[in-house]
Amino acid sequence: MENMERLLSLWIEDQNQQNLPLSLLVIQAKAKSLYDNLKIDQGEGSETEAFTASRGWFVQFNRRFHLHNIKMSSEAASADTAATKKFPDYLKKIIVEVCGGSCGLNVSMT
Repeated sequence: MENMERLLSLWIEDQNQQNLPLSLLVIQAKAKSLYDNLKIDQGEGSETEAFTASRGWFVQFNRRFHLHNIKMSSEAASADTAATKKFPDYLKKIIVEVCGGSCGLNVSMT
């Protein structure tokens, strides 16, 4: 857990240096990804605790690492709505190109 939090704090600092806004959801996803990757690197038997990257964890993480100047944004503000609307069709096109539509994936746009 300590290694993951250290790596996460470095990643957050890097994002801030690049003036990239972060959201709670993005930070939580990155934390979970780092945790899972470190768990794999250390072997499956190394898991001593479950990690969900909860809001409570984030509050404590923020206090431990004194991250006062994180440039946070709301999800709605950072979402590219035009790209979001086009994505299902784009994904369907990729699935059809790669698998011929027979990957066993449901590509309906309901």
